Amino acid sequence: MSRGATVMVAPSLVVRLDPGVVVAVARTGAAERTVALEPGRRVVVGNDEGAGLRLDDPTVSRNHAAFTFENTEIHVEDLGSTNGTWFEGARILDARVPVGATVQLGHTRVLLRPREAELHARQGRNSFGEMVGEDARMTEMFALLADVAAVDATVIVTGETGTGKELVARAIHDASPRARKPFMVFDCTATPRDLVESALFGHVKGAFTGATAARDGAFRRAQGGTIFLDEIGELPLDLQPKLLRVIESRTVQPVGGDEPQKVDVRVVCATHRDLKAEVRAGRFREDLYFRLAVIKVHMPALRERPADIVVLAKHFARLFSDQSSRASARLDEGSLVKLVDYRFPGNVRELRNLVERGISLAKGPVVDLSTHIPHGENTLVTAPRSLSKGEPADDAKGRIEAARLALVDALAEPHPFKDAKALVVEAFERAFFEGLVAKAGQSLSRAAQIAQMDRKHLRELLRKYGLRNEAPGDEGN
Repeated sequence: MSRGATVMVAPSLVVRLDPGVVVAVARTGAAERTVALEPGRRVVVGNDEGAGLRLDDPTVSRNHAAFTFENTEIHVEDLGSTNGTWFEGARILDARVPVGATVQLGHTRVLLRPREAELHARQGRNSFGEMVGEDARMTEMFALLADVAAVDATVIVTGETGTGKELVARAIHDASPRARKPFMVFDCTATPRDLVESALFGHVKGAFTGATAARDGAFRRAQGGTIFLDEIGELPLDLQPKLLRVIESRTVQPVGGDEPQKVDVRVVCATHRDLKAEVRAGRFREDLYFRLAVIKVHMPALRERPADIVVLAKHFARLFSDQSSRASARLDEGSLVKLVDYRFPGNVRELRNLVERGISLAKGPVVDLSTHIPHGENTLVTAPRSLSKGEPADDAKGRIEAARLALVDALAEPHPFKDAKALVVEAFERAFFEGLVAKAGQSLSRAAQIAQMDRKHLRELLRKYGLRNEAPGDEGN
């Protein structure tokens, strides 16, 4: 390597909230101001020139309040302020609030955020639980997950549908000291809105119409083990404080009950949403986010780790050959090359289904998977086409065919309802937005007008599907 060359290090897929530092972020109409709260350090906040965190807010006193980071909490003292110090609608004089809380001083909100730190492993491994891979980031992640499993930290797993988020949760449980205890899955999208609280925390007899007997919720049924809260981003906003209370106190209060019940569980969550964006939009509580994201694991889309496509295909071929009691199936090398070129909108789940279908329908020992790859969907869209040039009919046909095959896959096998629906919805969204980009060119405003969508929401969706790689200053286009 030549002198002065820059080594590019890919961002880690595993991030830990640094337990040693909290950053206080003061939000007013002006620019944000921050200060690090080191353990044991007392920081005075106010509009005085000498304040540790100075606020340009006339409703804030000269020395308004003091913050001290102690263990996992923030000690907040009001210093005789005129307009008071407020937390969750209550005026406080001397209190301890959790990391992730928001405290109001005059017209200024002070957010108490933990600092994130990327984790890197010295040596990787090629598998963890049922997951395999040779991509450098994945092998590092597998090694880190083995360490994470040994401690009781709360984990949140992010990533697109089909990337293997539940596999991560189950592997963490199986490698943990809780492995012999229950692994309870609770899907936040599969329970009717008015029954979510009861399903999570239980209820007593007579708590509501139809409650003919007391019933334990998912937390109590997971006692001693792990509860996996799938699609946590869909949890109703009014139930989020109750979940936060359970995580902090390790007790649940059944619907209609008077006495809280102790629970000993590890919490692992998953979501396909960007929870930070959900926090900014007011749809997810920031303090709950920081309680859940002690360890954050991101599962990349399969198209982002193309080196693993052949590895996974061969792994699934061995798996399904063993299950069907057939001699080990050999995948045709030419079809493996075509697999690498395919985008896999359904991610690892789609690859698994494709290999299973190929082996099930194969007439001989060599399995040609190319006939099972959706036609016209084997390349990534890297740049939108101009509206004036129109859209080639073959591209539209390819997208329609891919969406149709996703529907066939969802209905051909007994998928869980959530998984089948996600396959169809993602295939539709990808096909729709690719066509939209082709019609609107590089104009986000034009695309939003055609789709009759909010520009910010549309921008997030285009980014999700890799259809908008913006340069600085490109936000308004």
